[in-house]
Amino acid sequence: MTMKTIKYSNARQTLRTVIDDCVNNNEPVTIVSKSNKVVIISEAQYLMMIDEINGDK
Repeated sequence: MTMKTIKYSNARQTLRTVIDDCVNNNEPVTIVSKSNKVVIISEAQYLMMIDEINGDK
């Protein structure tokens, strides 16, 4: 799985596209600023991770 990385200023200007790409391509996106990093994942990816953590209970 590859992770797309974009700058905060670009993400802010194109947030809808960033979110759509994340969901449609099922790929996480890292948004970086000078002092912080944030990873956006789709709900499907999140639920899959939770299922793995919980052992599909």
